[in-house]
Amino acid sequence: MRPGWLGLLLCTLAGSVRAELAPPLQQLREDASPQALERFFTQRQFPLRQRLENGDWRITFVWRAAPGEGDTRLLWPAQGINTRRFEELGVADIRYLSLEVPAGLRASYRFASDLPAFNGQPRERIRQLMHAQARPDPLNPTPPLYERHADAEPLQAVSLLELPGAVPQPWLQPVAPGQAGHSQRLQWRSDKLGNSRPLTLYTPPGYQAGRAYPLLVLFDEHAYTAQVPTAVILDNLIAAGEIPPMLAVMLSNPSRNSRQRELACNPLFADALAHELLPWLAARHRLSERASERILAGSSYGGLAAACAAYRYPGHFGAVLSQSGSFWWGPESEVQWLTNRLRETPRLPLRFYLDAGLLEGADARGILGSTRTLRQVLCEKGYPVAYQAFTGGHDYAAWRGTLADGLRALLGAPPERLQGCGSTLKP
Repeated sequence: MRPGWLGLLLCTLAGSVRAELAPPLQQLREDASPQALERFFTQRQFPLRQRLENGDWRITFVWRAAPGEGDTRLLWPAQGINTRRFEELGVADIRYLSLEVPAGLRASYRFASDLPAFNGQPRERIRQLMHAQARPDPLNPTPPLYERHADAEPLQAVSLLELPGAVPQPWLQPVAPGQAGHSQRLQWRSDKLGNSRPLTLYTPPGYQAGRAYPLLVLFDEHAYTAQVPTAVILDNLIAAGEIPPMLAVMLSNPSRNSRQRELACNPLFADALAHELLPWLAARHRLSERASERILAGSSYGGLAAACAAYRYPGHFGAVLSQSGSFWWGPESEVQWLTNRLRETPRLPLRFYLDAGLLEGADARGILGSTRTLRQVLCEKGYPVAYQAFTGGHDYAAWRGTLADGLRALLGAPPERLQGCGSTLKP
């Protein structure tokens, strides 16, 4: 493998990488006068960007540290959540970090200083980092995005980096009031799971009580109402005729611990969806009787849960929309449990949309690698599959665009950039 962005992005948590100094920083080393500093901070685009001969980009993040401030690190969603340490420039408390990344990258990021010692396994360290004190890049002029990792947490601002060639995300702007659907917050209780939780129910514009509607069930309500504006995306796709009018449910997690317990292929969770949630919804709205028009969807563990529940109940849910699904998962020492079960099982009446980021790890325990393996198995078994590897990481900044791709693939005409298996995606 040639050296470059992939090798740089997959370094260890403790490491740092020295790259060629960006020309503006080299100039600042040579002339650190007050006038030069003012020009540097007022006449540059941050992060600094340099197109390389091979078509990739060198991105340089810049931070001006406060007196006595500890290490500064970049938090961004490469595999394992990259936490590269900034280097000291030796001028005016400026710190910098350079990375080589692919063209077309879209990623959110934050800076953090004085981070706590990281203990435990890599995924435990990830959770620590997600809740660490961090801040957006004050030099980045792009308006920050906001994200929340759990229902009870406040929104956190994150900076957005978009390079030339990033795939457009045209479905994120609110539609005219007359074209907007209606969202309401309701409470749903599961006796099988022994808990209750809020959910958001979306009904499309022009809703008719007697009409049977396709259904989308999304996990992680906190994400798909804040980081990913699901209702707005649905409004836009329906108004453009890309998908039919549909109902959508964004299902929350009762607690932080319940997410991993319920979404990691828990059969009781699948039972609750099929035998409790569907009847609860059907008592309020008329649902399509076609399983192919009932979609389970989510990201990370949510993508895994969607596929596992559909595998268990293909007669209830016939379509899976997985964004960077955690298909590496397996109980005890087994890796890629669901992929193994699908390999062993006769083909089920299911259709799939799968995506993963190029920055998400290409080995068997990485999200990109395990998603590729699942896709291969599904294709070999003859399943209809739409797939894309997007230029990004484990990141809502990417998923807010690919959600629309998945809905179009499963309910309409898939975008041309998606890859299939030679099978139609139509029901």
